[in-house]
Amino acid sequence: MSESASSQGARERRRQATHTALVDHARRLTAEHGLSGFTVEELAEAADVSRRTFFNYFQTKEDAVLGVGSEDLPLATDSAFVDSADPLPAALKDLFLRRFPSHQRFGHDVAIFMELLHSETALMRRMMQINEQRRRDLAALIARRESLPDTDPFALAAAGFSGHLLMTSLHEFVSEEHADPPSSSSELTEEATRARFAHILEANFAHAERLFAPASPRSKD
Repeated sequence: MSESASSQGARERRRQATHTALVDHARRLTAEHGLSGFTVEELAEAADVSRRTFFNYFQTKEDAVLGVGSEDLPLATDSAFVDSADPLPAALKDLFLRRFPSHQRFGHDVAIFMELLHSETALMRRMMQINEQRRRDLAALIARRESLPDTDPFALAAAGFSGHLLMTSLHEFVSEEHADPPSSSSELTEEATRARFAHILEANFAHAERLFAPASPRSKD
């Protein structure tokens, strides 16, 4: 491995460690004091970073609790999706898998995350805002790929429906971890976690394809 590659890998590990520390402390402080019971400065101090560093990673406290970093918010231009020769459903699945968050973003205690999400209305509201922005971004990407106007009804419908499949898959994935969290001695690797999520996503897309597949008329006998 070259010195530059090694250095880049070390920077990425430090970045991920800082990201994880901010998320973990944001969730801990929210569980202990409520979302309005601490400041960004107190969160940054708990994670041993500066206020400026915090805003390099997250836009708001809500985003830190959700684990949604500043670089995650816009879908922006995804050339691999736009240029893919695969059918649209396959390209969407590939897009969702490439953008699947790492295991660390769910944290080690999924139960706490789920409790916070349902007890703090600001968190649920922020998640809904993020999801709506992603739906619009995805519709624009689909429209670009299919050479359609950004507001084309097909692009909007495809973004909404596939986005719902994604959220259903994420909810199923998180619920499984909530019910059967990995032990510290056998914690899932990121590769295994992605494979687990891919299986769930593939199954839900298959259900959708079955729903819309042409079917023979049901016998009335």
